[in-house]
Amino acid sequence: MKIGYVRVSSQDQNEARQIEALQQQGVEKFFSEKISGQNMNRPTASSAIKKLGLSRSTFYRKVKEYEQSIN
Repeated sequence: MKIGYVRVSSQDQNEARQIEALQQQGVEKFFSEKISGQNMNRPTASSAIKKLGLSRSTFYRKVKEYEQSIN
């Protein structure tokens, strides 16, 4: 199962475009949060890291690799 992480910066923004793009790539489960990019305390990302059994650096590297692959 592919699992995705979605973040938008403010309550006014909508994560639907990111979720749709991930669904097109076969992602079935999502961790999503609305929190500023300047705030490094990201509870949902931390929860995802723990549930997936990854290190923080591996998690963010995988997110970055994925972003580069679809751009």
